[in-house]
Amino acid sequence: MPRELRVASADEALDILFEQLPTLDSDDLERVVLTAWASTRVKISGDFHSEINGPFLEAYAKIDDEILRLFALARHGAPDIRLLKQDEIDEISFRVKVEEGSSEISDNLWKLAEKLSTELVGKMTGTELIITILGLALIAGTTWGVRGFLEGRKETRLDEIRTGERRDALAAVRYASEQQKEQFDRLAGLMSEQNQITKSALDGALNTNYHLLKASSLTDNVELSGTPLDRTEARELRSSPRRPATSKIVEQYMKVVDVNTADPTATAVIVEDPATGRQHRIRFRDRMLDGRARATLLRALDDRGTAWLRLSVKEVEDEVTSMEILSVSETQPDEGNVHQIRPAGD
Repeated sequence: MPRELRVASADEALDILFEQLPTLDSDDLERVVLTAWASTRVKISGDFHSEINGPFLEAYAKIDDEILRLFALARHGAPDIRLLKQDEIDEISFRVKVEEGSSEISDNLWKLAEKLSTELVGKMTGTELIITILGLALIAGTTWGVRGFLEGRKETRLDEIRTGERRDALAAVRYASEQQKEQFDRLAGLMSEQNQITKSALDGALNTNYHLLKASSLTDNVELSGTPLDRTEARELRSSPRRPATSKIVEQYMKVVDVNTADPTATAVIVEDPATGRQHRIRFRDRMLDGRARATLLRALDDRGTAWLRLSVKEVEDEVTSMEILSVSETQPDEGNVHQIRPAGD
């Protein structure tokens, strides 16, 4: 196989993944080359001319963070943006372009996916590289990916909605054909079975679509990669039913990523679960504890190390919604049952 895999369209990418992949000789693959087909495209209706509204500005900022975390994981082994130097951030910056005199927005996702492919050479097999890059490009940057994502959200909401009228209205909308949805689920399942970088690429691609859906729910009429979406429809798709929260005590080592002491009344701490790579922003429940424990956290931060934390955690269906620090120590105080944090679905 040539050292470069050139993919000229979404259809070709799907054919490679679902038909050609088992027989491809990808041992010498060094780069996946894409074109602008792998780019999210947004069109905002209304009085917008060469402008981006607030909700989409926020969405693009969050997508930029998704990409930076993915590059930090690929390059430095952890999804921590703070590991990237400024010249690295400039190199892999997510950028959007608004066409002059219109409200049509495109981005450089395809170029970043190409750069990621060269970053991953030697860190995964050629087959894993193809799944990662083409999966990211398809789910995050194509009409096929948007429609598959929206159809999945629709199915989830139909299972949750109890009101017949709302169910009927949503059920009448079709975003993806049955074959497209099956392919989308198949690709998502394939990526979820790979290494941590590929799984993170899948999370980033799905989150990209969610950020755009959230922005659409705050905008009157939008087209996401050619798929029309009005505000009411988008709001329904991103809604979640109210479910009771549960509380529990969690004790474990956490990596200290940042300690912000700018606010004298409450230290803000960002910690990372070493087992999952998920980061959480937390505060102390008790201000007196804040003063005693701050030095321990700062030492762990300086050493890029961990601290033993006792946390009060609130969850909704196993997804963490809030955390507070109850106690901090440099090492585990004593043996016992250790409950670890896990994101929903793990």
